[in-house]
Amino acid sequence: MFTNVLAFALGALTLVGAAPSLQTPMLSCNMNFGTTVTHVGAVKGFDGIPPGKYRIINQQVPGSLRSYSPGQPAYVSLTREFPGPFEIWDVEPAGSNSFTISSVGLQVPTYINGDQIIPDNKEPAQYIISAVDDGSDNLFTIQTVDGSQYWGIEPNNPVRPNLQLHADVEGRGEQWLFIRASSF
Repeated sequence: MFTNVLAFALGALTLVGAAPSLQTPMLSCNMNFGTTVTHVGAVKGFDGIPPGKYRIINQQVPGSLRSYSPGQPAYVSLTREFPGPFEIWDVEPAGSNSFTISSVGLQVPTYINGDQIIPDNKEPAQYIISAVDDGSDNLFTIQTVDGSQYWGIEPNNPVRPNLQLHADVEGRGEQWLFIRASSF
């Protein structure tokens, strides 16, 4: 009886993409060391975010941006395991008010393929990261440098919605919380 229940549970986890695999490093603990919540805010005279390493949290679901495999789309995870550097993103200036965003765990930048944001060793995409004007200093929108598309999620999987670009139909893009990572 126990083996039947175990097989059913593993099958259910596999269907929602939450089952552990050999390709997805996963620990079953919920520890939040390695990051500290600090006042990020836009730099005076610069419309954006200070360069550095961050956890990036989607405010719609809310879950952290992650990627475990180069060449696969980044996604927002709602699971509680501690992904370490696979949820840490390096935000670096790339030009006039634009930034690149790279995966610390994979050590590769993100690039745009159609409407997907993919960490891989390709030409890095540049983004505009703008502070949300609601009194919060840690909320930002992320958009393409031409301003036509924003980062958002496609909730095709309730546990792991993929990160996608979408047109800004409501006058502002989805909001992202940037939490500075102190030990990566």
